[in-house]
Amino acid sequence: MKKLQVTLVLLSVILAACGGSKGDPENGKILFEQKTIGSKEAPGCGTCHALEVGEVIVGPSLFNVSSRVELTIKSSAYTGEATSADEFLRESILKPDVFVKEGFLPGIMYPKFGEELTEEQIDDLVAYLKTL
Repeated sequence: MKKLQVTLVLLSVILAACGGSKGDPENGKILFEQKTIGSKEAPGCGTCHALEVGEVIVGPSLFNVSSRVELTIKSSAYTGEATSADEFLRESILKPDVFVKEGFLPGIMYPKFGEELTEEQIDDLVAYLKTL
């Protein structure tokens, strides 16, 4: 039993060192699909973002978002501070107007998710978005 505990601790350390996400993608999916999250004022992510390629509800589709993030970070249009997919996705939730995809207007995404969601919920959403 002690060997198993040591192995699990070492595995956790290795995953953290490799940049593994802190959140739970299954919990993030549940949050994403809710009509509202946080308070009754905060719309759920799926209310405005589709998961199908090219489908627009209010905001851009999040289809394959995790693979597009790296290109966005390197683009001259990006003025934020994120250097990884985790940081960019977190920044996009907390400060949605730092980067607004071409063809969309700033000020549309709900700006107070940082006040409405816990750190754990944000981590869960980021972990889920990385699975898309």
